[in-house]
Amino acid sequence: MSPRIALAFCLVGLGCNQSTLIELPEAGDAEAACVPHATVFCDASAPGLTTCVGGASADPNAALLPADASYPIGCIADVTGDTRNAVTGVCNLAAQCTCAGDPDAGDAAPAQWSCTP
Repeated sequence: MSPRIALAFCLVGLGCNQSTLIELPEAGDAEAACVPHATVFCDASAPGLTTCVGGASADPNAALLPADASYPIGCIADVTGDTRNAVTGVCNLAAQCTCAGDPDAGDAAPAQWSCTP
């Protein structure tokens, strides 16, 4: 397909993927409460000793990670806190969590979320 024909398809909306940006609930609303939540930046994988699951954790940040999905070693997640940045108006990052573990450790050391403020 020539570039001109492809451009024509895109302009008419027939052949190109489109995306919509969704504004964060707290953006632009300085009075809205910041609700702690996690955003995971990888796809879930099959559960096992080399995956991390949220929910059941002594770390309050890791406890906010999804308990109904498993994520591979190396996966990163951001945990948004309950305070707002006075300058930007956006809810502050409470922690960044990484699924850490040794894939060869097996039962001796299953993978787990490691969060740092």
